[in-house]
Amino acid sequence: MKKSQHIYLQFIKYLQKRNINYERQSDTLITFTRDGLHFLLDYQQDDRHHLRILLPRIYKLDPQEDISDIINDVNERFKVAKVYMIEGEIWAAAEVLVYSQNNIKPLFDRIISILTELYHGLKLFIRCHTPLRLQVVKKC
Repeated sequence: MKKSQHIYLQFIKYLQKRNINYERQSDTLITFTRDGLHFLLDYQQDDRHHLRILLPRIYKLDPQEDISDIINDVNERFKVAKVYMIEGEIWAAAEVLVYSQNNIKPLFDRIISILTELYHGLKLFIRCHTPLRLQVVKKC
């Protein structure tokens, strides 16, 4: 039986086929931009099945702002993708374990779609439920 490639190599092929530029930041981190959003592909070399794609630093919070209820609500609504607060900023991540690489394109399409939908949904959700004291962080 043939050993499968590391899933991140499949994702790089996916980016290349769509003419999406990417940049290797380190041995385990790749950045790319799609539809104006900056993504990170974070992977572990010792786990060829694990794939994590992040939308870093989506929003910078006002120090007095507590949106933990909003984050919990968003995390409850979205499958696969979750939102986190890291040092006063909101990040989103989709994490999957992939054991079959047959017909992998729809999975990658779906992950990007979920994170993009989460980004736009979170932006709207925060506007509707809290005062506008958030600043969009443009680059990762």
